[in-house]
Amino acid sequence: MLKEPERTEDIFDSLPRGINTTNVMMNPGGLPPEIWYTIMDYIDDGRTLYACALTCKLLAARAMKMTKPLRMCRTPQVLFTDLMRRPIVGYFLQEVIVPPALLPRLLYECAGKLHALRIIRIYSTSSWPCEGRLTHHRPPYLAFASTFHTVTELHLFCVQFWSSRDFLRLICAFPSLRALSSFYVSWDRDEGRTLADEPFAKALRLQKIEVCLLGVSS
Repeated sequence: MLKEPERTEDIFDSLPRGINTTNVMMNPGGLPPEIWYTIMDYIDDGRTLYACALTCKLLAARAMKMTKPLRMCRTPQVLFTDLMRRPIVGYFLQEVIVPPALLPRLLYECAGKLHALRIIRIYSTSSWPCEGRLTHHRPPYLAFASTFHTVTELHLFCVQFWSSRDFLRLICAFPSLRALSSFYVSWDRDEGRTLADEPFAKALRLQKIEVCLLGVSS
């Protein structure tokens, strides 16, 4: 049985469906695509790449192909390296997974650099009872968290806080937070306070909350 020939990748496959790709200018500005692609590979500012993509469909397709892997979820170790080598990552990354021990470093080093980040997942890989302890929050720790204006979802899995108030402060630190999931989260000290008791919670605008504790969920 003859093998079907492999399909050659088409740069226009990166464009959204429904966009007409007939009569496309294949040599914008009189330059061959290869030269444009080389130039675009050296762009380290997302706004510049966006402006370039607006010029024609060919460059728009190239820009979309370039940015697709930049949106993928990254762990902090990979993210720190990527931001140093390619700052453009910060304009397109949408999700990051961080162990509790590295959360302070993520907030310190990435404040103001992740312009499209929507989801932060704080995950501990240890088994219950969880050993994914977060350090006691003190300024400017939470001040840096407040610079992540695009974060709308926070997911906590097997995380241990020093106190219940630290848990509440972290939730309130992200100004645009709309969804929270809390799975197997605990704290050492219960100070008997709720969000309604805390002045820093006045601006909280959560729309979705999911909580799970050892077989009990709500």
